[in-house]
Amino acid sequence: MKTSLIAALSILLTAPAFGMQTTTAPGALILEAANASPQTQAAKSAVTEARAAAGRLRAGEYEVQLTGSVGQRTAEDALRGDLEYTEWSAGLSRAVRLPGKRGTDRDLADIGIALAEARYAKTRQEVMLNFAELWAEWNYATDAAEMSRRLAEDAERIAGREDKSLELGASRAIYVDQLRADAGLLRLEASRRKLDAENARDRLSAMFPGLNVSDVEITPDVDQITTLLAEPAPDLAAVQAARLSLAQAEARAKRSRLDRAPDPTLGVSYGNEFGGRETSVMATLSIPLGGRARNAASREANARVTSASAELRAAELEATRWLDQTRREALTAAATLQRVETAAATARDAMERLEKGYAMKAVNLGDLITTRRALAQTEMALVEHRSMAQKAYLRLLAAYSAVRVE
Repeated sequence: MKTSLIAALSILLTAPAFGMQTTTAPGALILEAANASPQTQAAKSAVTEARAAAGRLRAGEYEVQLTGSVGQRTAEDALRGDLEYTEWSAGLSRAVRLPGKRGTDRDLADIGIALAEARYAKTRQEVMLNFAELWAEWNYATDAAEMSRRLAEDAERIAGREDKSLELGASRAIYVDQLRADAGLLRLEASRRKLDAENARDRLSAMFPGLNVSDVEITPDVDQITTLLAEPAPDLAAVQAARLSLAQAEARAKRSRLDRAPDPTLGVSYGNEFGGRETSVMATLSIPLGGRARNAASREANARVTSASAELRAAELEATRWLDQTRREALTAAATLQRVETAAATARDAMERLEKGYAMKAVNLGDLITTRRALAQTEMALVEHRSMAQKAYLRLLAAYSAVRVE
């Protein structure tokens, strides 16, 4: 499955848009942007932290303790007077992990690393989804501004041509005024869209510093989206994280139950008294007495298992809903884009025929203006639906992306 998915993405992501080629695959640019984002970097640092914590868990807080003492003893003796002796003692002690705790700690260490990696994957997936929203917003505003500018130039071209006809009395001034009004409105629309594009670019740059958004070109169609949808539904990172959170809660509950039996501490000590005339070797054993705090901790851990189980169920339901919605939106957006592309091609063809007819005096200017306005609406609809399909495709790509912790 992974091989076919990678092959499909390689084809999809290197497709040109608007006749342009990119030197770097868009998928690589998006992934690079996601990796460089502060949110992803923080989540990746948490993986390093989890690995360090895992080492501590495996070793346990069971270190050898060294104790020692030295002192001066004075003894009263009626015959010899006061006697002074140097005395000292030294000892070693260590808490012993009871059976079962070591294995549970190893499980907790492994789960902690896996959970951090799942959260890292979840964060990067969320960053990619944010990119899809912001990039589609920028791309739509940019394309809409360009389309408005081109339509305005076309209206001005026709109006300029009619100015000459008006001088010869072959046209009516109202048509020229309509064309110039249309051109003015389109110019205003182009300026507004250009401002929107600049604001969207700033938002992208703030979240993904160093990314040149103009290098990213994506042209999804029905076949591309269908290829992704043919893959088995992915196990979303949010569900993986929730599943591992439950496993962690269960392991902690088990560890808490085991902790109700405190770990004993074994030790050995050596003593030297009366200036070396008396020596001693002692073995010691100490066992903490369990109390209500340990029992309360066990009940707390068991309660956490119940809440983690409910959170997993909620995550599974939300993931199913979100993935189904994303898949439907992607397929619908691609199919709609295909229909709008057909409608736009038809409108362009009709406009071309009318212009030829108008040049031969077979079509009046009013019909030409009406058709040109219909073409403008169709072209703007094409820009909008292309952007919707691009966003749906990027969201689908983020859902199906395989995230590897480096």
